[in-house]
Amino acid sequence: GGSPENSPTRTLPVPKGKDLWMSIMLVVFKAIVCFYILSVGVSLIFAVANMIGGSCGQDVWETSSSEACSALAKNALAFGVELRCHSGAHPETLPDDVCGNQVTLGLIVTILFIA
Repeated sequence: GGSPENSPTRTLPVPKGKDLWMSIMLVVFKAIVCFYILSVGVSLIFAVANMIGGSCGQDVWETSSSEACSALAKNALAFGVELRCHSGAHPETLPDDVCGNQVTLGLIVTILFIA
């Protein structure tokens, strides 16, 4: 013989139906926003480190240092994907070692970071 169970003094409201799905969608949206901010933050840290070091890829892209550093900062906002490879320029003008298999490296790292 144990003692009888006490009745609850209050119950917690639990979302149901549309409220449940809205709560789930809000959590998913917050997670996506937080992930984007974290991912872009890390990419910007690496971009700033490259800018301070003076290696923004101006040798590879044969552009001025300021233009290359500006493109590096834009790429950081796109999960590190090299946007110049997808700019619609002629493929023969793009460097093979940058626009080859390494184009999606930032995206792959981001996907692995999610998993």
